[in-house]
Amino acid sequence: MNKKVNSLLKISSKTALCGITAAKCKAAPDSKTTAKCNAVKNSEIAAKCRAAKNGKGALAAAARALPKAAAAAAASVVVPGAVYLPLVMREAVKKHNDKCDYLLILGCRVTGADTPSEQLKERMERAAEYLKENESTIAVPCGGCFRKGQTKSEAAIITEYLVKNNIAPGRILPEDRSETTFENFENAVKIIEAHSGKKINDLKIAFLTSDYHIFRAASIARACGIASPGKVSCKTGDKAVISLLREYPAACELLLRKTEKRLSGGAFSVRRNG
Repeated sequence: MNKKVNSLLKISSKTALCGITAAKCKAAPDSKTTAKCNAVKNSEIAAKCRAAKNGKGALAAAARALPKAAAAAAASVVVPGAVYLPLVMREAVKKHNDKCDYLLILGCRVTGADTPSEQLKERMERAAEYLKENESTIAVPCGGCFRKGQTKSEAAIITEYLVKNNIAPGRILPEDRSETTFENFENAVKIIEAHSGKKINDLKIAFLTSDYHIFRAASIARACGIASPGKVSCKTGDKAVISLLREYPAACELLLRKTEKRLSGGAFSVRRNG
């Protein structure tokens, strides 16, 4: 009996020891895995915290830099404008009235089918006055028919006005295909050279336009091959300030197009007639 009990006790103690050992074996890998998981989680949390801090720092830096960027952008617009607009105004206040063989009358907006804008009327009136004073000058009215609803070209409207004001049709050479100020000059140069049989710079060429438009138009004329363009100006009415201010963005576009032409050797294409 005692022998059986002892053997049972030995078996039980061995079983208990084996159970403890198995439990330890199971616990050991679990504890290592748990420790690794905790380490990964902690590193991920730390990384997220660092990312959040960096993001907030970047946003703060961007917020601090924004006023400087805005100031720089404003300066890039205001400073060149402060240089350019006085040049425009200096030309605008002069009473240009140069003598010429051929006078380009630059077109301007037409409203509806064939109603000239106020500025186009001003140019037509000044042209009729000039041509009466300079009877040997040939007029070249410029401007096509390209706006929605328009039925007459700017050149045709100017021509009709001049004829009604006693300018002989034989003194008028319409240029009625252009849509831009550049095209006014480019097309007119071809018409004048064909009519005169001379190169453009062997003639006295002038253009007539609104006072605010003189400075830019002269630059365009030179870009189109007229080395020393003459100028005839007319006063701008009620919208003089608005017209003056719009010259700056128009000049930026002019500079861009001139640069493009130098690089490509192609034709100009800029805003509608002044």
